[in-house]
Amino acid sequence: MGRKRGLKKRGRKRNDKVSIPKSKELRVMDLSAGIGGNFIALDSLNIDYNIVAIAETDEYRLKVYNKLYGETRNLGNLENIEYRGMTRCDLLLYSINNYDIKYDIGKIDKYKKVISKRMPEYLILESTTSIKNKKEFENLVDFLSNLGYNNSIEVLNAKDFGLPHNMQKLYMVSLLKGNFEFPNKNKESYTIRNIFEDYVYDEEYIVGLPYRKLIKRTRNDSSSEYKIYGKIDYDSWLENQKVVYSLDSIAPAIFYSYSGKMQIKVYDDNLKIIRELIPIEYFRLMGFSDELFLEIEEELVSDTRLYKTATEQPILPIMKKILQKIIEEKIEWRILSKKDLLH
Repeated sequence: MGRKRGLKKRGRKRNDKVSIPKSKELRVMDLSAGIGGNFIALDSLNIDYNIVAIAETDEYRLKVYNKLYGETRNLGNLENIEYRGMTRCDLLLYSINNYDIKYDIGKIDKYKKVISKRMPEYLILESTTSIKNKKEFENLVDFLSNLGYNNSIEVLNAKDFGLPHNMQKLYMVSLLKGNFEFPNKNKESYTIRNIFEDYVYDEEYIVGLPYRKLIKRTRNDSSSEYKIYGKIDYDSWLENQKVVYSLDSIAPAIFYSYSGKMQIKVYDDNLKIIRELIPIEYFRLMGFSDELFLEIEEELVSDTRLYKTATEQPILPIMKKILQKIIEEKIEWRILSKKDLLH
């Protein structure tokens, strides 16, 4: 049995919405489920959907997922899957990250097997851009083409979709019928100030006072998105760990380091201090609401897990746009208002 989700989630009401008669429920499988980030994107699109299965092995990510979506059939590490009796899916989601490329590139072969067994109408891959020149990715594209999929590939940046975040990811949308056109970029631009939490006094995040730590003041060209306040005296061989960003800048791509020294540093021009971005700001950079962050925080508790989890999430505004484009093509998946049904 799958897990039904949609407009009922977390107290959301239908508010004068009715389903199209004989509507088809979107059946979804996520082979890189994590805490359920892709389903969070789906929740915003006013459709009913059924989670057929997920694949996730991390106990902490599963705790959050189960809290948000309840227990679902879990395919674990994608080995020894029993397909008999499994509901077919319309949409399959999967991802490839830097860890997979370095340590678990064989995961791609597992994805291939599931896709060939299920043959969903739609596939969406979100991946680190470094996969693009790997032979394994080329083999994946050829494999899908031989199965009959039309593959559309694009590198998209969070900063072009309403977030002050220079994070690029590669997306591949594969369709059994037709070709996919990626969504247009947003014209609005945002800065770190838009996601910044005022009045953070916790010493854990404060790097130091400017007059004591600031060793070099820089002035970037006004056209640059990175407005650097300066650099700090920091015991690191990585130069980017020393950079202090202005609140009028955009954030560089967030990523997790087990050393714990990769948090983005900003100059708080209100308190006149240099501090690291805190976990809730990392989630905001990925497009998550504060309400969702608080639910996630209750389960993960530690900052280390929160930082790591934030870097693993889909870029929500991009995923929403891609899903919306697909759903617009399939009227039976949409939930329309009474007014729409009468015209």
